[in-house]
Amino acid sequence: VRDLYDTVLASGLQRVGFVAHMAVDLLDRNLYERADDCRWWAMTPELRTILAQPEPQDGARETITPLLRYIHSLYTVYTRLFVYDRGGRIVAQSHDGGDDGLVGRRVDEATLQAVLALQDEQRYHVSPFQVEPWTDGRPTYTYHAAIRHPEDGHVVGGIGIVFHAERELLAMLRGAVGQRPDARAYLTDRSE
Repeated sequence: VRDLYDTVLASGLQRVGFVAHMAVDLLDRNLYERADDCRWWAMTPELRTILAQPEPQDGARETITPLLRYIHSLYTVYTRLFVYDRGGRIVAQSHDGGDDGLVGRRVDEATLQAVLALQDEQRYHVSPFQVEPWTDGRPTYTYHAAIRHPEDGHVVGGIGIVFHAERELLAMLRGAVGQRPDARAYLTDRSE
């Protein structure tokens, strides 16, 4: 009986280990894709051209906002996307509920300095898992990439994309656990 119990226990632990590995793999791949998205969208020609102007031209926001909303409509894993100038002032964002007072605000100095220091298009900056003015009061990751001048490549601004952590992390856990009604899964950090 003890051997049978040990076999069942070992099988159960192996199954749990597989689910845990799958959940971490889903999380890792999903978050890496966020880094790819922000770097890719930072290369959008319209964003580069508009932010390269010494002074934003009339209608700059009216050009960027629909573009951000269109991208956001295709990528529902985000709460919002926003674009800021070299000084860190947010010039446009994708949120359908209006700008929520976000346009005109500035990204924090540490984030701005991190984005300005990005050496090339392959680099990005991600915030710690935290609440920020653009995260609708919920902790999440915000991915940032530098928007570069179309001719000489110096940084003219940045793009921030706000990951919808609550919904997407829950979906990852459900995907890893599958259709097991008796199963529970948690994503935790080292301090919990």
